[in-house]
Amino acid sequence: MKQKRIFILCAMSLGILAPLFAGDIGLRGELNGIGAEFSLHVYLQNVYDIHGLAFDLVYTTTSLQLKDRDSNLGNGAQPVIQEWGVLSEGNKATVLMEGALEMERAGRLVMGATRTGSLAGVDIAGQNSILSVAMILLKNPPTAPVLQNIYAEDHWGNPIELNILPTELYNLPPMSLWLLR
Repeated sequence: MKQKRIFILCAMSLGILAPLFAGDIGLRGELNGIGAEFSLHVYLQNVYDIHGLAFDLVYTTTSLQLKDRDSNLGNGAQPVIQEWGVLSEGNKATVLMEGALEMERAGRLVMGATRTGSLAGVDIAGQNSILSVAMILLKNPPTAPVLQNIYAEDHWGNPIELNILPTELYNLPPMSLWLLR
């Protein structure tokens, strides 16, 4: 029995059993009212040895608008993306992130994030935001954005299976209610 546990621990540390344990990926946002900017968080839950991932963020253009970094869509959309320190392990490693609209048309943001170099992957126990995208709410309630074409891999280049969780969007109470508390 002890040998069996040692084998499983060794196999998990080498990433051999990682494909057997699927993690989760989801979207979460706290809405601030129509016309206001908010952060749409991409989070991972119970993912082990992740080195990088890519996905499409698909949204309805009548509900949501991508915030452009320089507010000039004439030179192409430049999404505002923030890494939340999970993949970089608190800025100990460099993370490359990129996002662009598919064919420069609103509605599908193609994104990717990866740790640089030959660094080991990161273990994410529980639920953690890995990055966020700045969006603007055009309609409340909005049509919920979804994730598609998800691909993640460990530091060996093996695929990691990720289950897609339902999108969670919350309306924040007005600031006046916060001041009364």
